[in-house]
Amino acid sequence: MNAILNLNNNQYVNGVCIDWFEFTLFDIGYYDVLDFLGLSEHDADFNVGHGQQRYKCCLFFENIYILFNNPKGDNDMGIHVRMTGQGCRNFEKLSKVSFDNLIKNIYYLLNEDTSINKPKAKMSRIDVAYDDFDGLIDLDQCIKDTRDGNVVTRFRRGSIIESFDFNNPGITYKTLNCGRQGSNIWITIYDKLAERKSKDIVPDCNYWVRCEIKMRHTNADRFIQLLSEGKPMIELFFLVLNNYIRFVISSDTDTNKWRWAVAPHWERFCNSVIDGGKISLYVAPSDDYNQYKLVRYVTQQAGAAVYTYIQKFGIHDLIKQVDDKKYCLSFKYRELLCEPDEDSVSDTGGVFVD
Repeated sequence: MNAILNLNNNQYVNGVCIDWFEFTLFDIGYYDVLDFLGLSEHDADFNVGHGQQRYKCCLFFENIYILFNNPKGDNDMGIHVRMTGQGCRNFEKLSKVSFDNLIKNIYYLLNEDTSINKPKAKMSRIDVAYDDFDGLIDLDQCIKDTRDGNVVTRFRRGSIIESFDFNNPGITYKTLNCGRQGSNIWITIYDKLAERKSKDIVPDCNYWVRCEIKMRHTNADRFIQLLSEGKPMIELFFLVLNNYIRFVISSDTDTNKWRWAVAPHWERFCNSVIDGGKISLYVAPSDDYNQYKLVRYVTQQAGAAVYTYIQKFGIHDLIKQVDDKKYCLSFKYRELLCEPDEDSVSDTGGVFVD
């Protein structure tokens, strides 16, 4: 069965969905953020809670969180929006803005010219999940192939987790993690049905395995760029997945695993929508460093040390000490010095490698 988007009332249909979404808006008030989200008519439903993620204040409603220090958003941290998996589903039900338009609006702000050395928006994380109810994903075989070494991947690390619930002896969890959690991209395949049953939620289905791609920062930027350019999310999901991992059949005649044939169980899943294509979220290193990152590093990460040195020895001594060092500049600094000064510098670029 070909995978299809989940567009009807039957939630147990194979398809993709956004399962986590985080971004930050700068120089905007939280009420304007509600309008940006299409949730302004629900402003009275939001509750006030304790701050999170270094923010002092929090508004939350239906697993949608708005974090801020200043209601007007006029600070370096801006106003941060986080939607959990359930928050994403509630956003789709409650908002006047579709996810498609929200992503396009964020991408527009990411690339909009500004007169100050900081962007108007920043992507933090987007998780895109494929839910399989038909047995397209053979989780047990994926785990066996991994243990047998019959897998090629761009990741360096991974883990297999098998655990059980003391209160529900018949429930066993199985999870295959590809990549390092918290890096710019990682992929996890797990038994969603067992997870639900462990929470005493019994879905009306007999099989539910989820394959989820989790992207942060530059990879999240790149993913929403491709979505904004019109690439269907379900196709983009498989193009990215095919680029990062595939399970293969071992060969006695070829020592290069990258040339091994794709395992039938994985080919059946990955080619259910597209025919073997792939796409990289890689961004060229030459685009990775820019004036905004330079300013942010000197004023924020090294700001306290620079300030203390100037107060103790004076700015002229700092300039003299730096000049006397005659630094052998790395490529990224030499490249930045050769670029013309710009009024606007956006925080794009970067390399996805785990």
